[in-house]
Amino acid sequence: ERETIGDYRLLRGEFSFLTLQEKTYRGERLTGEPARADVLQILAQQRARKSQLERLERRGILGVDRYGFLHIIRPEALSPDERRLVQRENHSRDLLLGRLLWLCGEENEACLTEVRRQFAEWNQRRAPKGCRVQRADGSWIRK
Repeated sequence: ERETIGDYRLLRGEFSFLTLQEKTYRGERLTGEPARADVLQILAQQRARKSQLERLERRGILGVDRYGFLHIIRPEALSPDERRLVQRENHSRDLLLGRLLWLCGEENEACLTEVRRQFAEWNQRRAPKGCRVQRADGSWIRK
C-alpha cells in the first residue's frame, strides 16, 4: 500500500500546478471529484500488471505513445489475454488522465494541453529501459 500511495503522491506532486475551477473531461461537466480510493485502486491494479507489461515492452511488442498510452507495435505477438491486459492498462491510464484533467478543470486549452503533455512524459519515464517511446513528432525511439 505504501508504494501505491507513493505513486499517488508522485502523480499529485508532478501536477501540483493544477487548479480547482470548473470541472470538465472530454467535453462533459463533472459533478463530483473522482474518489481518492478509486485512484489508489487503479494504481494498485497498475502495479499488479507492471511486470507482465514491462516484459512485453522490453520485447518490443508494446511501446508508449506520445499521449502516454500503451501502443501495440507487434499485434501478431500478443495473445488474447495479453491484448486484454493492454486494454485494461490503457483504461486505467485514461481514468487517471481524466482525474488530472478534472483537477485542472479549466476551459483554458493551454492548461489541458500541458496536463496531457506531462501525463505522457510521466508514463514514458516509467517505461522500462529498452522500451519504444513515441516522440512528439510521431517517430519512435528506444528508451
